Amino acid sequence: MFLLGLAIASMLSVGCHSLTKKMSPDSERATPDAGGNRFSVESDSASTNQVQMEEWWAVYEDETLDLLMEQLHENNPNLDAAAARVEKSLAALGVTGSQRFHVISASGAIGRQRDSINNLLFPISQPEYSRYRLGLNASWEIDLWGRVAGMTEGARREAEATAADYEGVMLSLQIQLATQYFNLLHLTNELNQRETIRDLASEELGIQKARVRHGLGVGSDVDAAMLQFKEADAVVKVGERGVARLHNSIAVLTGFIPTDGDPIDLSVDRMKSLPKIPVGVPSKLLIRRPDLKASDRRMQASAIQVGVRKADYLPRIMLVGSGGVASLKTSNLFEGNSGLFSVGPEVDVPLFRLGARKSAVAQAKAEWKESVAMMQSLFLTSVQEVEDALVEAKSLSEELIVRQEAARSASSSANDAHRRYEVGLGAKSEWLAAQVTAKQQGILVQQVRNESVLAQLRLIQALGGIWE
Repeated sequence: MFLLGLAIASMLSVGCHSLTKKMSPDSERATPDAGGNRFSVESDSASTNQVQMEEWWAVYEDETLDLLMEQLHENNPNLDAAAARVEKSLAALGVTGSQRFHVISASGAIGRQRDSINNLLFPISQPEYSRYRLGLNASWEIDLWGRVAGMTEGARREAEATAADYEGVMLSLQIQLATQYFNLLHLTNELNQRETIRDLASEELGIQKARVRHGLGVGSDVDAAMLQFKEADAVVKVGERGVARLHNSIAVLTGFIPTDGDPIDLSVDRMKSLPKIPVGVPSKLLIRRPDLKASDRRMQASAIQVGVRKADYLPRIMLVGSGGVASLKTSNLFEGNSGLFSVGPEVDVPLFRLGARKSAVAQAKAEWKESVAMMQSLFLTSVQEVEDALVEAKSLSEELIVRQEAARSASSSANDAHRRYEVGLGAKSEWLAAQVTAKQQGILVQQVRNESVLAQLRLIQALGGIWE
């Protein structure tokens, strides 16, 4: 009879399994829509996402950047902490999901007891006695309304959100590392140019001092040349501090104490080519953003929670049973007459808890509305970040062309000044000044070029990966 009742309950559970889900809000209808491409995190493929998330920096073809990324993944403590949070959420999922299965426990008891003779309805020969008991207890909640299944599904969505959070932390650290690495390349190259400008200023200072010694110059020219030299030297000092800070920051990101990190090889030009940024990108690429994934999963979890709270209005049915042996003596504990069992259903009907249930449903609905609003806000922000990065990249590419033309003009002017100096038609100071101008224009070109790289990195972060 018990097995028959268990089978009937199982069939009823299957039939009513989706009731909690039916009582939950439709999270699909709450997903944002941009340009006719409805946002759906279910459509991304794991294999493509892995390439986009873990290998996007390969487009720069930089072995040093590859090595730094490898060290980041192995040694960064923030990434380890995010991975631990994923493990914790998976463990919580296991705890919640375990409620769908039978619970079996063993029990044993040995006790010495004395009854009050004055408290008995009839006399007994031995008011003090021992009791021995061994047994098994089993229970199972028949999930008629899908409440436990809904709780498990909500925990699963929360675990998926935590996994997406991990991806977000990883992408953020990767972008941070790449940004600092390219800034280091740029600042190192700029520092070399600044040192050259300082050398040129030093040479000009020597010329002005020589002119004064020979009675061909005035002290104010020496002061002006000295001012230019000191300013150039101060700019070099600022650049040296910036390079040192970037080295230290990269070392910490990759899990090293700054003084213990391996020196970064900057002997070659690693900025020869840059990946081209498309004119526009489809909004569907936003499905790869980790923060949008996490927000979507939490929105789904909050929707399921509304159904779970509504299911709390309905009765809970438990099948419970226990069996074992009990006796007043150890000698006959395992004899047939010592056996005992208890089997039957238990029903919990919330008669006087409706106020608490109503408040719990209202709270779940409010959390659902909040998650929908946060999802929509995050999606709008994501679209804005992509558009801003595209506009910035386009503007910088146009500015780079203008800066390159100006640098070519300055370089041509410096060459003309050199030729005039060689044939005696121009002063060396004029040539030195033209060289300084050419170097300064070259620095501006490198600055815009570096800003273009940083704009690419911001676009990658906004899209959650490379734009292919």
